[in-house]
Amino acid sequence: MSEKVTSGQHEVHYEEETGFICLVHYGTIDVDDAKIVGEAIDRFSDRSGPGEPGFLLADNRNAGSITSEARKILTKTRVTRKEMYIAHFGASFFARSFINLMMKAISFSSYRFHVNAVATETEARAWLGEMKRAWNERKRPAAVAAAAK
Repeated sequence: MSEKVTSGQHEVHYEEETGFICLVHYGTIDVDDAKIVGEAIDRFSDRSGPGEPGFLLADNRNAGSITSEARKILTKTRVTRKEMYIAHFGASFFARSFINLMMKAISFSSYRFHVNAVATETEARAWLGEMKRAWNERKRPAAVAAAAK
């Protein structure tokens, strides 16, 4: 793990070995937390190469609610990645269903969010890893063609 950003008990860090942005949150996310967490996710997503998506691993095992004011801030946070893969884990079945539903609604914007809410960290990491491998396989032929020119 490299740099870590905290706000209250919430934490965002970047895993160099996987290229995942990791969010761990405890309890309620308020306005101040939303600003700090949103900026950290955006800053860490800049570590992906140009045109590459971001990969976010969200630990919801001890999560509480997100205030309505904080949700407004998070929806207005600048996102440098036009495409994000987001794996949520540790939330209740109801919360996982709600997360998937909300992210599908957001996906109608100009951003592409691919979301999977699962029960365990192992499942979340496996899905994100597979999405990253699949994305790399899709971009490799274009990179090879561009290098041949």
